[in-house]
Amino acid sequence: MSKEVAVSQKLQTNSKRKMAIAKRLIYLNMSVYLLMSIGELIVGHFSHAMVLVADGKNNVTGVMSSILLLVGLHFSSLPRDTMHQEGHWQYETIAVFLTGIIMDLVGLNCLWSAGRSIAAIIIGRASQIRIIAAYAAAISGTLMLVISHINHLIGVRAHDSSLIASARDSLSDALTSYGTMLAILLAYWLRINWFDGLSTFILGLYIIINGNQILSTSAEKLSNGFNPKLQSQIWHFIDQFDDVIHTDYVNGRFTGDNIIIEAEIMVDNRLTTADSYRLCKAIEGEIQTHLPVLYCCIQVRPNALESKK
Repeated sequence: MSKEVAVSQKLQTNSKRKMAIAKRLIYLNMSVYLLMSIGELIVGHFSHAMVLVADGKNNVTGVMSSILLLVGLHFSSLPRDTMHQEGHWQYETIAVFLTGIIMDLVGLNCLWSAGRSIAAIIIGRASQIRIIAAYAAAISGTLMLVISHINHLIGVRAHDSSLIASARDSLSDALTSYGTMLAILLAYWLRINWFDGLSTFILGLYIIINGNQILSTSAEKLSNGFNPKLQSQIWHFIDQFDDVIHTDYVNGRFTGDNIIIEAEIMVDNRLTTADSYRLCKAIEGEIQTHLPVLYCCIQVRPNALESKK
């Protein structure tokens, strides 16, 4: 078994191990999000707090995204077949993309609710917010902080970027809930009914912005986009080898969170086939040491072709 294949298999094994850990945490996250969203939606309607209802809808997106990620992780862990030689890693990215779409739709719904709330105030049909809504938002924020801390600790230990990103999302949701609590308290203490609608509108915009960021990142991966900074980093790894005269091109793309690289290098035409092969393997090993590369395809071009032009 060659070193390149062993490294690739190690990467796939590590990816599947991370998926197993992620699945367990997703079940935990989904349970907490479900309880919080139900509680906030019920209390929000009962206490006439539209911003709490909007926060509950935001947590509903957490439930939906958890379900989508579970489905995506299930298909991503399937072994390679004749139709998917590189594996099924893209299913996870598709699940994230769909999550972004759901967040945008929920954000638009919050904007619509905010507009209706402000319209009700204008025509004199507004209801006074009840203080219980602030307690519900505070409990939601505290639970989200706990979830964020758990995801971050396990994500760092497992070196799983998706769990670390999930921890940041949970922290963002916690801050959103605390912001909701402050908005409710201000509207309650100062008797400013329109502040509830304004806070709902701001929260809707916040959900849409986050959804668009998720859409942009996942769409970039699905459309074979590749970060130029990451491309330059790979270029640097290749150019540091003395036998490489020139790097003609470096192309990269993602399959899930794993990277596939294609490159062409110019070498001395006196280099034997065996030496060229060892050089390619050394380059592959160097890149795979620093990045989650599934495999590299490096083409060798002798510099003698240049002199014939």
